[in-house]
Amino acid sequence: MSKQSIFKVLGVALIVAFSVLSPALPSALAQSMHKHDGHAAHQHSSQVGQQHQAATPAGNPASHGGRVSVAGPLRFEVVYMPQETRVYLYDTSNRPISVRDAAGQVDMVVRGSEKVYRYLLAYIATGDGSRIQDHLVATVNVSRIKDGDMTVAFELTNLPSRNQPRARFTQTFALSKIPVTLAALNEADRAGIARQKVCPVMGGQLGGMGTLVKVLLGDQPIYLCCKGCLGKIEKNPVAYLPKSTPVQPVWTCSMHPQIKVAKQGKCPICGMNLIPAKSGSGTQTGRAASAGHGAAMDNKLTVSTSTSADKAAITQQRVCVVAGSRLGGMGTPIKMTMNGQALFLCCKGCVGKVEKDPASYFAKAAQLHAGR
Repeated sequence: MSKQSIFKVLGVALIVAFSVLSPALPSALAQSMHKHDGHAAHQHSSQVGQQHQAATPAGNPASHGGRVSVAGPLRFEVVYMPQETRVYLYDTSNRPISVRDAAGQVDMVVRGSEKVYRYLLAYIATGDGSRIQDHLVATVNVSRIKDGDMTVAFELTNLPSRNQPRARFTQTFALSKIPVTLAALNEADRAGIARQKVCPVMGGQLGGMGTLVKVLLGDQPIYLCCKGCLGKIEKNPVAYLPKSTPVQPVWTCSMHPQIKVAKQGKCPICGMNLIPAKSGSGTQTGRAASAGHGAAMDNKLTVSTSTSADKAAITQQRVCVVAGSRLGGMGTPIKMTMNGQALFLCCKGCVGKVEKDPASYFAKAAQLHAGR
């Protein structure tokens, strides 16, 4: 076959091949592009999700260097310091909200232990015209607890929100890093300087070394005698942060520690007489979270046989809080006490049920003693 004939045959073959393949090429290319675009879209979607998560991480630090938890329309910033735990309240736009009428408690559980250490939160007010945010505080020594080694559960009531007057949230403990910033002195600082009187670093009289230095620890101002003291403040700001002092005595119920009021009276739940609740003391079981920090009440149950001295209280209670039968019908009533409160049972067979749920049975006994 001549070269010319060979070229003609090859030309025809190429035309045929192209006509067969050409419909498939756009389809294959389109399929490939679709897969690529889908992968890119998936990647983009994943990246957007990660960015959204990064924008609102759990424990995002706020103005006081604490950990933030969100519950409905409210944000709670918790600042963990070696000797006290503070709770600040904000709205969804991170604007401060007063906790003047709020109440609450903190339950702390150290890793490896099932014991719950409970502390009441007391209200801390701020002075007139002060820019310091008011807050709730529990005085508890956590200086020996390592970051991540304790779960902290908060329960707050009477919050200033119609939609959410109560809130519960849980955090993992970690000591807070208090932000330190220099601030300009102004006329409003005169009262604070007069109250502080001395430099917290050097101990000398403020003003004795010339111009004072104002430092904000979170939003709490402190005054230094000179800039030379600033380094120590920056190294350990928590050590120089003034401790909170509750503005009023707090009264609580030994059976219902969530009750916290400013006046002595009776528990609105069970009718028992309220008792003083010092900030930092709680209805704890076992040792305190600070490995030895004192507890006012230990919830320890004692069982004994009632005596003639209990006759009036037995008559007032009338019936066994477990069985409901009249006391004395099965012999001498059994007496159980906890945190200075007493209840009476018809027999030893009822002791086990009280031990499983003491709060309920002591509350029932208090209602019986109150004639309810």
